[in-house]
Amino acid sequence: MPSLYEQDPTPAPTQGSIFRFCPIFWIDAPLTLVRDIDYNRMTARIWQSPGLPPDAFQRGALDNQENVLATAKVRYLVVLSPSHEATMAGIRSLVVAPIYKADPASISRADLLNRIKRGEFPDRLFLLADPAFAEVGDAIIDFRNVQPLLKELLPASAKTPFRFNNIWRDAIVARYRDYFVTRPQ
Repeated sequence: MPSLYEQDPTPAPTQGSIFRFCPIFWIDAPLTLVRDIDYNRMTARIWQSPGLPPDAFQRGALDNQENVLATAKVRYLVVLSPSHEATMAGIRSLVVAPIYKADPASISRADLLNRIKRGEFPDRLFLLADPAFAEVGDAIIDFRNVQPLLKELLPASAKTPFRFNNIWRDAIVARYRDYFVTRPQ
């Protein structure tokens, strides 16, 4: 069986590049809202759901935006953005997807892992372990948590020497596109 991976000689991120130990952000309940941030004094006002202020996320808020606290979990990532975006000065973020090790001990139900392996979930893609890039092992790409990530959070030091080969890269991007178009709203 041909390898999923190939050597990635470029120092810049490209579509299919794999990074290790980079942040993926989640906003988990309870939602924490932060306002009146004063970085000089290191002060802010904080609310947590369900006790958010009545005008939270309403038109008329400062710049029509709110600051919320997010959790950053460190994961392997694959770059989904087209390769040319990595070098464009005006593009600050690249679209990435987290890669999870498919450790049967960490998945709550054994049948769930088998269903993911069989491709029953359009939002997840199972990757069989490949000796060419053994540090990942069996893995799952989770399209539910695809997000833009600032390029500065993808340091060259975190870039692995591997990327997905052209066949797998195209399959991953196509699977994400199909999920994105058909996902429940």
